[in-house]
Amino acid sequence: MHVNPFGPFRREHTSGGVTVYEYERGLMYRCGKLERVLEAGYYRLWPWSGCRLVVVDVRRTHLHGGGHKVLTADQVPATLHLSADYEVSDVVAAVQRVVDFRGQLSRDLELAARAAASVPFEALLGQRGRLNDDILEAVRKSACGYGLHVHQAGLQDVVIAPQTRQRLRRQADAKRRGGRGRTVEAAANGVAAG
Repeated sequence: MHVNPFGPFRREHTSGGVTVYEYERGLMYRCGKLERVLEAGYYRLWPWSGCRLVVVDVRRTHLHGGGHKVLTADQVPATLHLSADYEVSDVVAAVQRVVDFRGQLSRDLELAARAAASVPFEALLGQRGRLNDDILEAVRKSACGYGLHVHQAGLQDVVIAPQTRQRLRRQADAKRRGGRGRTVEAAANGVAAG
């Protein structure tokens, strides 16, 4: 059985009967050259014709970008879970400008999130709306170049390690007490708080 490396979003045929559904578009190549974009319908490919048909799903879909580890401006390690909703707006660009448009969108999403996450941890949590707008703008601009229209993109979740969470909680408690005397963090390091 042939495994499609692009998943259910793209399939290729060189012979036989091929159905292009309403939610798909087909790119007909003859001897390596793009001949035309095919709409929905049934097409027959003869093995000796030198044709290849690439069929792409153009429906709106969701991409979940797994855990991407970042270091905030104040050196807090965090794991970002990202997501994007998109659809293929230009099937020719999606197939010909990048090898894997979903993989490229995932990389663009990660790069935009890393740039947006270069703020202190409190800002990462407190300004998520602005950060999501920044991520969407950067990803939308990039994805347009390879035939995708991004409807939504941004941070789905921010996760920190339990030890980091405890350290931040101790710092917040010390700050809430007004920083009198030695903070818990400074006491743990044997340094007097200023």
